[in-house]
Amino acid sequence: MMIWVLTFVLSPFLRTWLNWQNSIMLNCLKLSLRAMKS
Repeated sequence: MMIWVLTFVLSPFLRTWLNWQNSIMLNCLKLSLRAMKS
């Protein structure tokens, strides 16, 4: 029971953290692509 509560509480935090990581990765990729083009 406790595990379910923990996962339920932590899942939004994990999701936001993953989204944040993904956005950083995407920004880095965009910057590197721009650097290659110029």
